[in-house]
Amino acid sequence: IGYEAYVAAESRYDRKRGKGLDGGYFHLTLLAKDFTGYQNLVRLASRAYLEGFYEKPRIDREILREHSEGLIALSGCLGAEIPQFILQDRLDLAEARLNEYLSIFGDRFFIEIQNHGLPEQKKVNEVLREFARKYGLGMVATNDGHYVRKEDARAHEVLLAIQSKSTLDDPNRWRFPCDEFYVKTPEEMRAMLPREEWGDEPFDNTVEIARMCEVDLPIGDKMTYRIPRFPLPKGRTEAQYLRELTFKGLLGRYPDRITEDFYREVFRRLGKMPPHGDGAALAASLAQVEQAAWEGLLRELPPLEGVREWTAEAILHRALYELAIIERMGFPGYFLIVQDYINWAKENGISVGPGRGSAAGSLVAYAVGITNIDPLRFGLLFERFLNPERVSMPDIDTDFSDQKRDRVIEYVRRRYGKDKVAQIGTFGSLASKAALKDVARVYGIPHKKAEELAKLIPVQFGKPKPLAEAIELVPELKAEMEKDPKVREVIEVAMRLEGLNRHASVHAAGVVIAQEPLTDLVPLMRDQEGRPVTQYDMGAVEALGLLKMDFLGLRTLTFLDEAKKIVKESKGVELDYDRLPLDDPKTFALLARGETKGVFQLESGGMTATVRGLKPRRLEDIIALVSLYRPGPMEHIPTYIRRHHGQEPTSYSEFPHAEKYLRPILDETYGIPVYQEQ
Repeated sequence: IGYEAYVAAESRYDRKRGKGLDGGYFHLTLLAKDFTGYQNLVRLASRAYLEGFYEKPRIDREILREHSEGLIALSGCLGAEIPQFILQDRLDLAEARLNEYLSIFGDRFFIEIQNHGLPEQKKVNEVLREFARKYGLGMVATNDGHYVRKEDARAHEVLLAIQSKSTLDDPNRWRFPCDEFYVKTPEEMRAMLPREEWGDEPFDNTVEIARMCEVDLPIGDKMTYRIPRFPLPKGRTEAQYLRELTFKGLLGRYPDRITEDFYREVFRRLGKMPPHGDGAALAASLAQVEQAAWEGLLRELPPLEGVREWTAEAILHRALYELAIIERMGFPGYFLIVQDYINWAKENGISVGPGRGSAAGSLVAYAVGITNIDPLRFGLLFERFLNPERVSMPDIDTDFSDQKRDRVIEYVRRRYGKDKVAQIGTFGSLASKAALKDVARVYGIPHKKAEELAKLIPVQFGKPKPLAEAIELVPELKAEMEKDPKVREVIEVAMRLEGLNRHASVHAAGVVIAQEPLTDLVPLMRDQEGRPVTQYDMGAVEALGLLKMDFLGLRTLTFLDEAKKIVKESKGVELDYDRLPLDDPKTFALLARGETKGVFQLESGGMTATVRGLKPRRLEDIIALVSLYRPGPMEHIPTYIRRHHGQEPTSYSEFPHAEKYLRPILDETYGIPVYQEQ
């Protein structure tokens, strides 16, 4: 694991334009020797962005000294400090800088020897060899690899032209001096640095450095979940406090069944005296009951399998079942963190969505206010959300008003520490259409022609097909390649660039919350508003066991806020969306007419036509339609609509022997499996 750093000529705080000796920056190669070295790489990469960014993210020798432990440093390529001084015949400064790096890294500093066939490197290498002999330093053979194979050189040249917005006809464009900047084989490296001239030392040292680098990252089997510690009331554990909030929440969610008297009866059945006080006091005391005491009661409660009626006892059993799994998997803190920022948002006038995804299957999530969907009413499964057979971090996506989402993230920063919270980075890649148009521009192909070629690439589910696939699927595209050698070259180069990361940006929803400063594990940068963002993407953040939350900004919630405001101003009525009837005939009549503009998940042209065809009569029809309207299940929509209107009978003829088992499960969706729960 390494880092080719940009080192400021003097201070990382300097704001001078130019490269190298002109006051800008030099290159330096840093490798992590161990986990401490990895952490120091992360800190350097973070400070380069957070403190030293000017044209490039830059460190300086001051923070190199602070974060040198566990690092191996190589003197760098031609763009590095010591080679640049040598090229300017300022050998005194080159040697002074060498001594400074030796004072920082000691015997972990190596002289880097490269040979791409450039005359400048021959000059630099002679002096570097003398320095190595004089100071007893190890030399190491490296190659400045900017692409994988030699035949990628042309594609790399085009990529540089894309980045610099130039064309191949421009003699002054940014380009590399030769095609030797690829990852070479051992034999090719030997040929560039012959044994009779350089001996074996530069090659032996590559093996030695590889042996020295033993970074043991907490990933894979060694990964542990790094859930922040939730600030708890005195005397409570995370598990106890989650139980308390759950028992208290059930009183509010099911007031007709979960009552204070029911809780007092539970105490008596546990063989304990109920405390004096209201529901909150009863919930707090119930949360203190040890697991062993619950075991006897659990045996008396009705089994959860095949529950037909959710009585108070059945609801309690489901809650205890979920809590036991949450505790066994080590996730009470996760639930506490999520309910805290969601309930803070609600208390501060920020609209929150009712819940999405598998989290809606959790009764605990419903009780503590994370979701606003009754999983018992809709027959949702907890195991879709948390499965003890498959240990993985829970994943709760939360919708907030898009205009107020940042306030919730800021609250989380204050709650857990600004150094422990950041939004998650993401990388935009070159898709086939964009790659083709970019490369065509560099080759000087007219814009109109490039657009015509790009339009030949098929699009599926909103994404253009890869170029290799498009060539096989579209005869016109293949014909264009055969007709025009320039078009062929453009497409072949575009295929090499396709899929490369094009730019870094901020994930639309992801936020990471850590128990330690993030720069102990993850490098940070800043977004355009100056907020911290991880340099790692979502997958890497999760692989390190860090807590990833999804804070989605939903404009539908903002529209609903505005609608509520308009109704109050014009009608004097305070709308409560949670109390609106879900069986209003006028609403279903409006949907049946296809009036779905602005209706979340129903407003696309295809969905509007489908809603008009279905003419939903109940909420369950809409739920099924949203579930069906995705790749794969979409093919069943016509059958679903015909059966919904009685134009075709629900049939289980394909499975006659299983009909009696399938009917109770599939009858509500006309014999079509729509949900994972089915």
